[in-house]
Amino acid sequence: MILVLIVIIIFGIIADALGTAAAAASLKPVNALAAKKELGAKEAVIIIKKADRFANICQDVIGDVLNTLSGVFGVGIVIAITSDIKRQDIYTLIITAIIVALTVFGKAIGKYYAMNHANKLMIICGKVIYIFKKVVGK
Repeated sequence: MILVLIVIIIFGIIADALGTAAAAASLKPVNALAAKKELGAKEAVIIIKKADRFANICQDVIGDVLNTLSGVFGVGIVIAITSDIKRQDIYTLIITAIIVALTVFGKAIGKYYAMNHANKLMIICGKVIYIFKKVVGK
């Protein structure tokens, strides 16, 4: 359960960073890569052109859902590690503090990286979308 919680927190951090990167990315250099037929650059251009929607989905939808799920898993961990009702409050407080600290710290690092490497992140995201399209066939 703890491993799943960590994965959820990491995906939330990544989603938040991608939303920030989309908003911070510059269209010109990515467009130049698309003209050179760089793998995933065409998809990255589309993301950057629709940065407001992409950032909203990544940060407000995916991020919020994953943050809520991390809280649910935190409660599940508390229930799993203690059977003493009197101590559940303390464990809940500790687990919640750890989840919040990891999330806030991770998002701060993710946003810093996203602001300084926005175009690179958009190309990586474009490559993932390109590969996904090839696998799915669309």
